[in-house]
Amino acid sequence: MIDIPVVDSPDVLNRLLLEFRPLFGRRQFRQFCRYIVSGIASSTRSSAHLNGIFVEHTNQSNLNRFLRNIPADGIFNISCSLINRNCSGPVLSLDDTILQRNGKHIDGAQWIYDHSQGKTVYGMQYTTSVISGNEGIFPLSMELKTDDSKIDLQINTIKKLWVQD
Repeated sequence: MIDIPVVDSPDVLNRLLLEFRPLFGRRQFRQFCRYIVSGIASSTRSSAHLNGIFVEHTNQSNLNRFLRNIPADGIFNISCSLINRNCSGPVLSLDDTILQRNGKHIDGAQWIYDHSQGKTVYGMQYTTSVISGNEGIFPLSMELKTDDSKIDLQINTIKKLWVQD
């Protein structure tokens, strides 16, 4: 599938993204906005593709550097605040997922039993959380399972949400 190049994001999205402005410097905020918009506009998720979807794009290494240093807790807190102000009837959903990988030298990848396939696969296991409400489904977190158990990661997510109340 060919993506249509993005020139700018919709005004309604720009207004929501402004909530996150205090977390970033000028260039970082621009990268953040582009990353969010490209994730919505494209079905492909490689950083090279997401970076290149904009008509005026920067070097991919800028996006890679940005993604390694994002203020995840700040983004989580502001996302929760936005959802609390704009969502009625919210329900928290926690789950885990395995993203299969092929490369042998990918940090965090390992052999994992996938019960949905009934076999062991090579990949990365994540815990995920979303809020589902009358207005839609809002992703909150996606945490790589390393040393902590899936349950511990999900308990930590609930504790962070509890602080938001």
